[in-house]
Amino acid sequence: PDVAHGAASALTPAPWAGWRLSRPQRQWLEASGDRLRGYAACQAHVKAAPLQQVSACVPMDRLGPEDIRTWSDLVGACALVVGLHPDQATGGAVELARTFGKPFAVVPCCTFADDFPERQLTDGRPVRSYEDLIGWLREQNSGSEVAYLPFFGKNAAVYQPPAAPAAASPPAAAAIGGSALAA
Repeated sequence: PDVAHGAASALTPAPWAGWRLSRPQRQWLEASGDRLRGYAACQAHVKAAPLQQVSACVPMDRLGPEDIRTWSDLVGACALVVGLHPDQATGGAVELARTFGKPFAVVPCCTFADDFPERQLTDGRPVRSYEDLIGWLREQNSGSEVAYLPFFGKNAAVYQPPAAPAAASPPAAAAIGGSALAA
């Protein structure tokens, strides 16, 4: 979808539709100690995991009550919204978490400055570098923190720790912006 300009795609959560295990993933699973052997066993193991892959771009002017219920049902059951190298959906994953009052963790990789020219740091500079993106994510989410994961490369995890327990209510339709949402 054209994330930067708000084109819509389906809101339906898909359990790993069309996904195929790679050889390194299979080898990692076989070495994990879960007694998995062979492609079919490893693929079935992943498909049986209680994870859902969701990708959608939700423009505000087309979001109806049924869409809000769909997202409320899906995100309401989540303990955490995670985006691991989510590309253009980094901001959307964080916005989804914030909208529904969920903690989040994102490990962004690319800035996609040309796709998001509206992103600016509080000092007015455009978000152009990886460091700028980390700073912008922190500025958008007071109380967020950064931790560095133990691998080489783009390893900064921006996260919002869980808030103290409180009564949660579903968000109003106006709370969800028009960027990519992924969980």
